[in-house]
Amino acid sequence: MKKISHPTITFLAITTLALTITGWCWNQLSPFLSSIFVFDIKEYFKTSFYGIILCTIWLYTTRKRHKETIKLFHAKKERMNQGYQSLQKELKQKEIQIEQLQYKLTCQQSDINKKATLQKELRNLNAQRDILLQEIIQHSDTRT
Repeated sequence: MKKISHPTITFLAITTLALTITGWCWNQLSPFLSSIFVFDIKEYFKTSFYGIILCTIWLYTTRKRHKETIKLFHAKKERMNQGYQSLQKELKQKEIQIEQLQYKLTCQQSDINKKATLQKELRNLNAQRDILLQEIIQHSDTRT
């Protein structure tokens, strides 16, 4: 069984209510108005029918546009998730490199020149890691 959406139910309820009120008003006012104006009941219902058709077409196009917007939103969210995952992968690689460099630093205490270059590399990698962390925070689900 197909589920009826909330806007469709609302539209049907409003249309039914409007037609009911219109019919009641017609029954109350027809003796008075028939002496003043000449009404063609067929023309009245034809106009009402066209109004219902126009409202239905408007609802259909609005719903279609809404579905397209949702589809684009999900595609954008998927692209952001993929970018977030690739940034996390890069972050893990940088952290592994940092751990390796820290291990090398502790093992090679005798060579001061190597230690200085390794510390420089370590600072660079830490800076890169901080940049990646900031990008991950900017693209995270809680931030968006």
